[in-house]
Amino acid sequence: MKAGNKQMNSRQMKMAGFAFLLSNVLAGLDGTIVATALPAIVSDLHGIALMSWIITAYMLFMAVSAPIWTKLSERFGQKTIMQVGTTLFILGSVIGGFAGNIITLIIARAIIGIGAGAMLQLPFVIYGSMYAPAERRLVIGRVLAAYSMASIVGPLLGGWFVDIASWRATFFISLPIGILMMVLVGIYFKQVDFKPNLHRIDVPGALTLALMVISLMMAMQSLSQTVIAWHILVIWFVLALISGIAWWQIELHAGNPIVPLHLFKNRSFISKVFVSFFQYGFFGFYTNYLPTWSQGVLGTTATVAGFVLIPSSIAMILYGRMQSRLEARFSEQQMIRNGLLLMIFGGLVLVLTPHSTLILLLVLAGIFGLGTAMVNNTIQVATQEAVAPTEIGAATALNSLIRTLGTTMLVSTFALAMNRVNAHGIQHTKGVTTNLMNKITDATAARQLSPDIVPVLRNLLHSGLTMIALLATIAVIISLVINWKDPWQKPGQN
Repeated sequence: MKAGNKQMNSRQMKMAGFAFLLSNVLAGLDGTIVATALPAIVSDLHGIALMSWIITAYMLFMAVSAPIWTKLSERFGQKTIMQVGTTLFILGSVIGGFAGNIITLIIARAIIGIGAGAMLQLPFVIYGSMYAPAERRLVIGRVLAAYSMASIVGPLLGGWFVDIASWRATFFISLPIGILMMVLVGIYFKQVDFKPNLHRIDVPGALTLALMVISLMMAMQSLSQTVIAWHILVIWFVLALISGIAWWQIELHAGNPIVPLHLFKNRSFISKVFVSFFQYGFFGFYTNYLPTWSQGVLGTTATVAGFVLIPSSIAMILYGRMQSRLEARFSEQQMIRNGLLLMIFGGLVLVLTPHSTLILLLVLAGIFGLGTAMVNNTIQVATQEAVAPTEIGAATALNSLIRTLGTTMLVSTFALAMNRVNAHGIQHTKGVTTNLMNKITDATAARQLSPDIVPVLRNLLHSGLTMIALLATIAVIISLVINWKDPWQKPGQN
């Protein structure tokens, strides 16, 4: 353990670390467990028109709240803010479980997202003071592997709850885990040498940042729709631009800014942030679209498609076991480069293989998971080391926010490309409609289609997914170039 944590003994470090791992697992689980319960929720609450907001509300408020939680932890302490965030998470889960209409459920998901912003963000800030860099990389590797596994298990668990009980159980499962986490943090975690930041909290900066991020994410969501409402899209982009300019001006003169603007002048830090931006877009590609590839192109069942991503999590766990040996042979920059090259290789295989198989998807999921672990386990710590120790919290929050934006913006771009390819195929292929394209992505619905049209639909879907794979691979190539240009500086080197 680091010298700064002498007041935490080995057992306290272990149990506190387990509690923070639980917080990431719970946030990861809640982000996906509702996905397979959506049809039951919509049917019960009669809210198909607002269905997408059940997912969007969670993502929006989680992204927006992360930098604000970090700033609050500097004033009130990490332990207190973790407890407050988890309390909000549990409260939102209770409200969601008892929701009697779709509006109440969406509000509950927003509250859960706000709580998740603290539960996902603060542990990575805390790791910066709990562990030395080498140990920190191993801990973060285990946490990311657990988060990935939770995200994959979530849809399977959600479907099981719907089958044996009710969609409401997907909310109540959070309660015992969240309460256990709060108890462990309360008993074992000690923030050593905490000195509260008594500067006035930058409320205008927080509000304009929130408005900018929400507007930008809403614009990207509008862009990904099959039929784009251009006037709505323009309004969101203009609002994002205006609020972004206002935020920048406020932060220039703020005594205690939510995001210190001089971080953008740190070339080494900002290089790593944008490596994460593009790489997380690729992560969003394979976690969102490989199951669709399995079910829509190969015709597997939904259950089999749900298992396609399991090799990714297994690869992340296995990498954690060999990480220290690899780090002895390669520099941090080389580790990130090698991980990105693995993703590029897998992406190109998908693009260039005309007839993919289930075995190929399983192997590629493992390759993608290994590459993701090599990049993320290394870059999380490298990002913190690129700034002064006093700026670790702000740097971690900014990195988290931009990562989330990367996932949202690039996945929306992928959806736009997919829609354009599908529209072209529908226009130039006799007998193909949007309704038929929707059905081919679901194995159960596909059985109701004429055998003559199924191969045509699968080929069109394959064309769209291949385009997405190409765009995602280009995003990783951009990350590779940025990593190559990264000066890889740490405070005190110059």
